[in-house]
Amino acid sequence: MKRGALPVIFIMILCVICVPLTAYYIGGWYAYWSHGVLAIIFALAVVLLKTKWYWEEE
Repeated sequence: MKRGALPVIFIMILCVICVPLTAYYIGGWYAYWSHGVLAIIFALAVVLLKTKWYWEEE
């Protein structure tokens, strides 16, 4: 695994763990918007991981 990729993977795992926790503990519209924010953070982490460390040039 490349150096520096581990924090990004940790952020992705944290986003997945936080979704059901916010739904259970917060609920309502706040949980709805927090799921959207966590999905955006997760998507940005995936793009960063793909482009910065695992981009394959042809």
